[in-house]
Amino acid sequence: MVRIKAIFKANCGPGARYVSHSIAERDGLKCLLLRFQMVPEGRLFDLDHAFREYNDDGIERGVLKVAAIARDVREHIKVN
Repeated sequence: MVRIKAIFKANCGPGARYVSHSIAERDGLKCLLLRFQMVPEGRLFDLDHAFREYNDDGIERGVLKVAAIARDVREHIKVN
């Protein structure tokens, strides 16, 4: 079993806070849907990752990819 929250928190950096996650099916693929919040702005983001392999390794890779985006989100958006 993959500890999604723990992996995200360990890899997202101080600018993001885990809010929730779910796994859903979209277009025949399993997807990780992860919600995080920018700190201190409070802006919410919903990111998803479709799995090629729906197993612990695939889920962990998906969480790491979303955490990398969350870590650098300020570089990609304009924050007022």
